[in-house]
Amino acid sequence: MSSVIDYITNIVSNLASIRTAYIIHAFDVDSTIAASLLARVLISQGIEINLAPPMETIPNNVREPIVLIGLNPTKNLKAKRAFAITFSKEQKIQVMGNIVIIPSSESSLSILIAQALEELYIVPTECKLLALAAALERSEGSIFNKRFTKLEQRMIEKLATDEIISKVRTLKLFKYPLSTLNEAMYVTIDPFIPGITGNDEGISELLRNLGIGVKVTNSDIDKLAQEFASRISKSLRKLGVSKEEFITEKIMINKSNVIKDIYETYYSLSYGIDRYGPKTIIPVALSRIVLASLIASYREKFREVVDYINVVIEGLVDIERHNIQGEAITVLSYADVEEPPPAAILARVLRSISFIKKEKIAINWKGRYCISVQQIVNMYPLQFENIELRKGLVLSPALASLVKLMR
Repeated sequence: MSSVIDYITNIVSNLASIRTAYIIHAFDVDSTIAASLLARVLISQGIEINLAPPMETIPNNVREPIVLIGLNPTKNLKAKRAFAITFSKEQKIQVMGNIVIIPSSESSLSILIAQALEELYIVPTECKLLALAAALERSEGSIFNKRFTKLEQRMIEKLATDEIISKVRTLKLFKYPLSTLNEAMYVTIDPFIPGITGNDEGISELLRNLGIGVKVTNSDIDKLAQEFASRISKSLRKLGVSKEEFITEKIMINKSNVIKDIYETYYSLSYGIDRYGPKTIIPVALSRIVLASLIASYREKFREVVDYINVVIEGLVDIERHNIQGEAITVLSYADVEEPPPAAILARVLRSISFIKKEKIAINWKGRYCISVQQIVNMYPLQFENIELRKGLVLSPALASLVKLMR
C-alpha cells in the first residue's frame, strides 16, 4: 500500500524540481478533483501549471512534462516525457517508466493524490474532505454503497481521530442528522424517494401520517426506512425492497467551513461538470469561494434536477432501447427543455434505484444525442468524430458516434 504513495510522491517531487508541467485529466469527478488537488499544491510551490483537456493533443516539441490523471496513455505517448496516474483492472501495481497504473481496488485517485501530497506538504482539511467526497465516484449504484479501501480508510481514520468527521448509523439521507429531518429528506437525491425528494408538501404529509415530530426516535427511523422501501417498490414495481437498504453507517462532518456533507458535495461536483464544464471545477481545491459557489448553484437548481428524474419515473419521457456495436443503450428523450439534463446525475440516480441496470444511458435532446463528459472513455489523446462539446456534455446527431466514446 505504501508503495503506491511512494510512486506518487516521487512523481510530485520530480515535478517540483522541473518547475513547470501540463496536467491533463479525465473528466469524471474523482479524476477532476485529483487534478485540482495536485494543481493547488504545485501552484503554491511556485510551479507553473498548464491545464489541457484530453481531446487536445500536446505537440511533440513541448519540453514540459505531461501529467495524466485518470487517463490511459496511448503507446506513442509512453515514449515522451510523461507521468501518468491511472487505473487498471489488474490486481497488481504496474510501473512503466513514469507511468503508474493502479488497481482500481486500491484507492480513488483523489484520496491517493491527497495522501501522497501530505507526505511532502501540508494539505488543508477542506481539501481532504473534497477528496473524500470525490472518492464516492468509485461506487456501484448509490454513492452510499461505496466500500472504502484500506488506503482510503487510513485517511478517514485520521480525520476521525482529529474529530473532523465521525461515523453514525442512520438513514441514507444527505446532511442528516446534523440538519433537520425535513431538510435532509428534501435534498437527498440518492437514494431518490418518489414523492419525497424535493417535495416539501410530500415530506410534511408523510411525517404527519407517521406521527414523527421534532424529536426523532429509533422507532421513527425504522418507520421511515420501511416507508422509503415501500415507495420505491410501488413506483418501480420492484419486489424485495427491504427497509435495511435505507439504513447505513455514513460519514458525518463535524468541522468544515464549506463542505457540510460529502454526499451532497459529490452531487454538486457532478452537476457542476455537466452544467458548466470541467474547467469550471478545477479551481475548487484552490478557492473556498469557488467551491461554496458551486454547492450553492447546485442547491439553487436542485428542484430542476429532481424534475428531470421525476418525469422518467412517472413515464412522461419516451425511452428508446438500442443495441449498437454489441452495446445496450437506453436513450431518454427530452424534447421540450431549454437545457439538456445533467446526464451523469441522471445515470447514477436511476441506477441507484435500479430503474436501469448496467446498460449505458444517453439523452435525446431536441433531436441530438448527448452524454456527459463523465461517461466518456479514459484515454489520451481522445479522438472525436462528428461531435460537439457543450460545456460538460458531448452532443452528436448520430448515437453511434457517442457509443464509441462511452466507457
